[in-house]
Amino acid sequence: MTRGAGYDPAVVDRARLAIRKGLPRRRLGPESGVSSLVMRAWLAAGESDPSGQYGPLARAVALEENDYALRVLDRIQRLSSDAADDRVRLQASAWLLEKGYPADFGRAQTGTQEEPIRVQLSADVQLRPLFSDEQLAVLSSEQIRAAIGAARTPLVLDEAELEDEDDPE
Repeated sequence: MTRGAGYDPAVVDRARLAIRKGLPRRRLGPESGVSSLVMRAWLAAGESDPSGQYGPLARAVALEENDYALRVLDRIQRLSSDAADDRVRLQASAWLLEKGYPADFGRAQTGTQEEPIRVQLSADVQLRPLFSDEQLAVLSSEQIRAAIGAARTPLVLDEAELEDEDDPE
């Protein structure tokens, strides 16, 4: 990947500082002086080619994210162990297990946003010819072309027409 406009090693320092403060990866671009799209492209390039020019950026971001997570977890554990209320300690410990080991301790869910929803539809449609053989026999070629063109044009109904169809009056 060729060096993108605006890339310089200072981006690495700005990204590390932003993550150290708790900024999520998806918001790194503007904080580092580039668009989110550019930052995502640079990070993807650095992850796919760690020895390339964007490798240092990807490594720095990954290390800072890990360090930040460890600092926050340590803080949660420290604060929960210092809490006077047993319920606070229990809630903090349960939260750590739930988030850290969702397969074992997470809340049961019927679906997640990451899973695609598949919908399969079927319909019985009966088509009838636009014209009978007798009608086609008397149409000119221009009339047939006009009829075919009209048949190819999608039918668009406005809301009033749809409401009229649903209304049995």
